Amino acid sequence: LCSSSLIAACSHGPQTPEIAEHRAALTVSSVADNLLRVVSKPYAIDQHELSVTHSIGISIYPNDGANIEDLMRKADAAMYRAKDLGRNNFQFYTQDVGDEAPNRR
Repeated sequence: LCSSSLIAACSHGPQTPEIAEHRAALTVSSVADNLLRVVSKPYAIDQHELSVTHSIGISIYPNDGANIEDLMRKADAAMYRAKDLGRNNFQFYTQDVGDEAPNRR
């Protein structure tokens, strides 16, 4: 990762929402793609092959929030959108995602 990249994870039940802050959304997409590729590789345990899927929600400072609480809340909403779209993908926070969030709880 570049020195101007920030990846923060906060345990939230069985899922781990990711917040990424970087100057270019294309780079954030690249980081999320790489993260999904690396963590989605199957694991061999005894004679079993296990696979894990991940859903990543992304919010960007300062566009999506001025403090960590707002950024986490919006990344969480984006993560749920990623889950709704089939898991093992990432979604950026958008106003549409925010409009759906109150209906989730």
